[in-house]
Amino acid sequence: MADLLPINATPLERDLANTTARISDVPVPVDTMWDPDNCPEALLPWLAWAMSVDEWDSTWTTAYKREVIKASVNIHRHKGTIGALRDALSALGMDLTVVEWFEEDPKARAYTFAVNVVLNTQPMTLEEQQRIFSIVDAYKNKRSELSFLHIYQQVQTNIPVIGAMVSTSQHVTLEEGP
Repeated sequence: MADLLPINATPLERDLANTTARISDVPVPVDTMWDPDNCPEALLPWLAWAMSVDEWDSTWTTAYKREVIKASVNIHRHKGTIGALRDALSALGMDLTVVEWFEEDPKARAYTFAVNVVLNTQPMTLEEQQRIFSIVDAYKNKRSELSFLHIYQQVQTNIPVIGAMVSTSQHVTLEEGP
């Protein structure tokens, strides 16, 4: 590289120019860093931050982290819509449905919705419930309000299950599933 310093440059300025002249020799794989499929695993949290991923857990598998990052752009395009809420909740891997106020019979209070969860294996933990609440709060539109979180546990037994109710700051019910 040609020296662009003036004739009266100090020795320090010349040394700095010589040191930084080789910086372009350092490989910077920018195309790899911004690709969730090829980004090094150690850099995934920073890529998730750059892509505005709302929910992140360091205990997730690497494949799941990459899927969450890939889905972030599409989720943010639709954030605040019922579709984005359904997509975000479906990423939890649970059998979830969202029922809006006008879909209820009789119609519920305007601008409310309920989330129905059907569990096939184990009971839902308090952490999973809190995660649903935080996802709902992050992805719903600001006008709407979660009215109920219905949790249905499918039970494989000959003993009839009547039902149970868990009281939290939100309305949470546990009832026998279909």
